[in-house]
Amino acid sequence: MADEVLKQLPPALKASGLVLSGAPVLTTSNLATPAELAAVLPAGAADPVLTIKPVGATMDCPGACFAFFVAARLVSADRSTVLWSATLHMQPKASRFSDFSTPAGVLVQTLIDQMKKDALQR
Repeated sequence: MADEVLKQLPPALKASGLVLSGAPVLTTSNLATPAELAAVLPAGAADPVLTIKPVGATMDCPGACFAFFVAARLVSADRSTVLWSATLHMQPKASRFSDFSTPAGVLVQTLIDQMKKDALQR
């Protein structure tokens, strides 16, 4: 799922008016502090950082339908201030275990829609 989100997120954000200055990074930690964020970013990175963290999931039908709960936040360029945050509930979608392209697309679009609703995106 994470690989598919990393693939779909940059072009979707760009289409909505937000261009990432670097490639998305997949981590296994929460990245809660400025030092933790700096440790995974390229040297000299000075842009705000968008973090997306799965915080839960449920299977709503045997072996195929997943509902995801995702926390997203935008951290200031100096890594000291959370500029925006949201917890998104992704409605259950049927997905084969080997193909998360559709749920990832829904997650990306829901994230962008929420950013627009909250006036972060045009």
